[in-house]
Amino acid sequence: MKSTREAVECLLQRWPRRDGPALAAAKRVCLQALEGKVKTERARRAFIKAAEEAHISIRSH
Repeated sequence: MKSTREAVECLLQRWPRRDGPALAAAKRVCLQALEGKVKTERARRAFIKAAEEAHISIRSH
């Protein structure tokens, strides 16, 4: 993902799983990051945890 907005879109529309505690947390935290309530790094970590929960490999730059 190049942005928090892309991460939110992916979590809400294209995620392979529809449930899970890490997914719920990632949705919440990423939306908070879009609103400027939390830092984007926190959203990034939440997204990675959701990916691990869904068994999705994440490439880091």
